[in-house]
Amino acid sequence: MKLNLTILLLISVFCAQGQLLSWTPEYFGDNATVTITMDANFGNRGLLGHSDTNVYVHTGVITNLSSTPVDWRYVKFGNQNPFNVTVPALKATSAGSNRWTFTISNVRTYYGVPAGETIQRIAILFRSGNGQKVQRNGDGSDMYIPLDINPSTLKMRLKSPFKEPRFNPVSVGICQTVGGQVAINAQSSQTAQLRLLVNGNQVSSVSGTSISSNFTIAQAGPQRIVAEARVAASTPVFTFSGNGAYNNPANWQGGQMPPSLVPSGTEVIINPAPGGTCTLDATQYPVSFSTGSRLTIANNANFIINGNFSVPSESEFQGGFLTARDTVDFFVAAPTVVEALPSGVAQNGVTYSPDNTSATLVLYAPNKSSIVVLGDFNDWKPDLSYQMKRTPDGLRYWVTINGLTPGQEYAYQYVIDCNLIVADYNSEKILDPWNDPQIPAATYPNLKPYPTGKASDIVSVLEPGKPVYNWRYPNFQRPDKRNTVHYELLIRDYAQPASFQTIIDSLPVLAALGINTLKLMPFTEFENNNSWGYYPSFMFAVDKFYGTENKLRELIDSCHGRGIAVVLDMVLNHQFGQSPMVRMYWDAASNKPATNSPWFNPDARHPFNVGFDMNHEAPATIEFVERVMQHWLVKFKLDGFRWDLSKGFTQRNTPTDVGAWNAYDQSRVNIWQRIYNQSQAIAPGCYMILEHLGNDDEEAALANMGMLLWGKMTNEFNEASMGYLANSNFQRAYHTTRWSSFGGNNTPHLVAYAESHDEERLMHKNRRFGNQRVPPASAPPFYTTQELAEASRRMQQVAGFLFTIPGPKMLWRHGEFGYDASINMCENFTTPNNDNCRTAIKPPVTAMPNPFYSLAVPGGGFTFLNYKTNTSRNSIRDTYASMIRLRTGNNSYLPTFVTNNVNFSLGGACKWQIIQSNELRIVVVGNFDMVQRVGGVSFPTTGTWQLYAHNVIGSSFSAINGNLSATTMNVTTNNQGFTLSPGTFLVFIDRPAVLAFNLNSFEASVAAGNVHINWQVDGEQHVAGYEVERSFDGLHYEVVSRREGRTGMPGSKYTYSDGNRAVVYGQKPVYYRLRVTDQNGGYIYSQTVEVDPMQSWSQTATAPAALLRTMKP
Repeated sequence: MKLNLTILLLISVFCAQGQLLSWTPEYFGDNATVTITMDANFGNRGLLGHSDTNVYVHTGVITNLSSTPVDWRYVKFGNQNPFNVTVPALKATSAGSNRWTFTISNVRTYYGVPAGETIQRIAILFRSGNGQKVQRNGDGSDMYIPLDINPSTLKMRLKSPFKEPRFNPVSVGICQTVGGQVAINAQSSQTAQLRLLVNGNQVSSVSGTSISSNFTIAQAGPQRIVAEARVAASTPVFTFSGNGAYNNPANWQGGQMPPSLVPSGTEVIINPAPGGTCTLDATQYPVSFSTGSRLTIANNANFIINGNFSVPSESEFQGGFLTARDTVDFFVAAPTVVEALPSGVAQNGVTYSPDNTSATLVLYAPNKSSIVVLGDFNDWKPDLSYQMKRTPDGLRYWVTINGLTPGQEYAYQYVIDCNLIVADYNSEKILDPWNDPQIPAATYPNLKPYPTGKASDIVSVLEPGKPVYNWRYPNFQRPDKRNTVHYELLIRDYAQPASFQTIIDSLPVLAALGINTLKLMPFTEFENNNSWGYYPSFMFAVDKFYGTENKLRELIDSCHGRGIAVVLDMVLNHQFGQSPMVRMYWDAASNKPATNSPWFNPDARHPFNVGFDMNHEAPATIEFVERVMQHWLVKFKLDGFRWDLSKGFTQRNTPTDVGAWNAYDQSRVNIWQRIYNQSQAIAPGCYMILEHLGNDDEEAALANMGMLLWGKMTNEFNEASMGYLANSNFQRAYHTTRWSSFGGNNTPHLVAYAESHDEERLMHKNRRFGNQRVPPASAPPFYTTQELAEASRRMQQVAGFLFTIPGPKMLWRHGEFGYDASINMCENFTTPNNDNCRTAIKPPVTAMPNPFYSLAVPGGGFTFLNYKTNTSRNSIRDTYASMIRLRTGNNSYLPTFVTNNVNFSLGGACKWQIIQSNELRIVVVGNFDMVQRVGGVSFPTTGTWQLYAHNVIGSSFSAINGNLSATTMNVTTNNQGFTLSPGTFLVFIDRPAVLAFNLNSFEASVAAGNVHINWQVDGEQHVAGYEVERSFDGLHYEVVSRREGRTGMPGSKYTYSDGNRAVVYGQKPVYYRLRVTDQNGGYIYSQTVEVDPMQSWSQTATAPAALLRTMKP
């Protein structure tokens, strides 16, 4: 049972005698008593230096009914108890020197395995009492002890050099040079003729059950140790005579076929006539031979095998004897050759030859002695020709791999200083044996299989001549960073399936919202699949859980085609234990990065650190960060980065003092100035967005350098939306409020937001904790902000104020629908009173659990709602779209949304703000109280103002001064007053809005004998008209309806009903599309919708809300 923990995957390098696990007796059956000894000096050293009195085992068994190597059965601890619970009966006994023992009496009885179920292995871990330290194999896998299933069968096992007790044991720990000595010890399961062979030469022989020897390494290169035991063989039980085909189950001797697993001690003889041919067909009945069985082909016969047929390699019958063998292979490195990098080879990573038949691998690895490459190209066998050379400065290792096939992928790993086996941290693609099996084939087609049986742990992939992406929009012009509207989303949770393709398919909806920047949570390769992505491991690789690297490029390209920039959430404050950069320089005794790590601090320098803290003043880290930025900005044409935990990029040591960490830090400012300068040299104008959340003085300094900074206003906006006024002043959403004292008055670089991935959702708190007015009978009626319709109106209020404040803005995934699943909702849709499920998968907006909040699963279970079909929630979406499109839909309005010419009063019940430039003036007023209020505001000019947006219900407001209509207000005097019911907001602009045209929706529905066509648009000031076109074959269209354009409120709606009998009673689908014509005679088409009246008399088809190109004002 592989526990989902973040662990350090480290292989110990020891030449001394000893091993990770040993047990007595060496060979035992399921009714035996066995004592297990664990030595924490080996493996991952998870318990090295741990208290002797606080170690417990976690154990189960692998049986013939286990489905996988991690399918533990009859677990004594872990399934029934949390991993941090101690069970006295499972406490290990200290044996001193970082060793512990545990005894199991009668294996079958101890685990409670029923008769008839075969116990194959004991699975075991040793861990600390609190579960924070776990002793495992060096690759992080579970530890296993084999049972002697058939005691009468001869077996042989090498004890030294030892093998790590993985599911399939692997030899580790032999680190030698030419002239060094290796001690060998082996033990057989019964008295036999024993011998030891080294590189094919016998070095010792004896009769008994144990044999030992020492040998001196004579030359560098691959080495092989073989321990062999031999006894007289048993009688063969299957013999096939005569020529012909032996098909299952017919034609076997006596009309019987051998069992699917030929047991140990059995010989199968193929004995046709001399020179004859015999075909064994195992297509339908696969046959495998156990260790200790033999297949003999007599008379020099031709033998043809069809199907799944496995022949043993380590044990066989020979001349009337049964031979059992155990083998250890290892490699002795030659002295490392010092040689400069070839001309034209990059300083790091993989460089391919022009003809893509060779690749030069370069690894930055100072203070290492030798590195060898293993991979598909050498069948994962170390060889001197794959030992890397070292550059004269001692910093890099390199080797050129020849004979590659263009377009073919090759997996590989590095063996560093004998036994540390890691993937290449420069990898642009990896294979993960634990997580790749969960990746859907539709998301990542034709994923290269993991090299099972040849490698363990993560492997890198290189591909000479891999497909090149052809960019459709190579010269994208980024939106002005001061007026970007960021839509933050986690690909995993936005919609299903979780993939880049799903986001591509959703772009029409996102574009219709008006956003011009898509901020994606981490998609560089991170630990596990089900994650927010903040456990990074390979910074140059795309996480395959979301799709291929060219599918990511397609997503970025598609965004650019819609005028949307793409920002990656970059995580370089830290790395975790899966990262090869961490593993390459590790202090096992202290369980932290070594002091000679080129990239990491041994101890974190700030109190909010997670994982292992990067040293951003170290030369290697400086170079690494620059390369990471170059990779994504150039190869993927990303538009910038949001830097996670940017305040952690410091070497000033404040490990526990949050106040000192927050204080102005010139060294941190210098680090960010350098990173910013590097980014601008790579891609001028790219965005640098910091999740700094620091003191105003330091943030202002960074903003003045050109960086954008997150401006959290969640609490203030949420207090306002819930109807609590005391802490509802959100004036710090203005850069002029935050930074004016530090020279930031003219720097609109504050990314103000009410919601982000890290904060509780506003709508959730509105509906759970919103204010309520419960008056006496004679007072105004009951009023609550918890009710869905009113909570939705409050979200509209937030949008009306937030998106008119100058400077960049951000909204969180589905906030436009009032997403109310708590940040702490679990995958079973319950919401506990803790944050244990904070990063768990959340439901998509089209399948939201009802009730939206519950501590336990309701008796009848949850029902599920599609928020996109709810009127109240669509009102939020419409307001968000209107407010966002006001600032992104016409570039001439830009001066208004970057100005410092602002006035506001945001501390009371009736809040107002005025934002103005010569291009556009905006007045916003709203009542956030629980009762009706009169709000006053001084308009900057008199004359006709447009009522651009509001959430008025009926006659819930009136103007005290001025002549107010449904869409305009004649301002005769500057001072105006409005009587506003609770939750109401108004947005006025001083001229009619002229926005880029946008098709919000286009759909066809079949009902009551008609096909109803409906569409909704924004920004139609330059639209001359619309034509609905119909086709019966999807190729040839005719116009069936015309409509004139009009310049009404945002969200103008149109409809047409088609009652043509050929449509309604036709025998095939019907296609509709919309042609939009501008006043200059130009036109554009919508995408097509298809309906089939024969399939259903009640159906709706919706086209992506997108035009084939965009019409600008």
